[in-house]
Amino acid sequence: MHLQRKMNLTTDIYQRIVAAKIYIDDNYHEPIDLELISQQAFLSRFHFHRLFRQVYKKTPHQYLTGKRIDKAKTLLAENKPVTGSMQ
Repeated sequence: MHLQRKMNLTTDIYQRIVAAKIYIDDNYHEPIDLELISQQAFLSRFHFHRLFRQVYKKTPHQYLTGKRIDKAKTLLAENKPVTGSMQ
């Protein structure tokens, strides 16, 4: 029984990390920071940062920056301005 509860906790934390990643995906164009993102996972900044890096092999900041760069590349390829709203 103890192992079952431990597995559920691991699954719960993983789901919270994924929810925070989805939050980044949906809000990358907004001024978001580690504090705001970690709140989406209901974890401290430090614990969230460590777990996010463990799951995605990059820090939340690296992921957010990459997301913004990818969107800028897409806009440039479409001859659209990169500054301003990135939606």
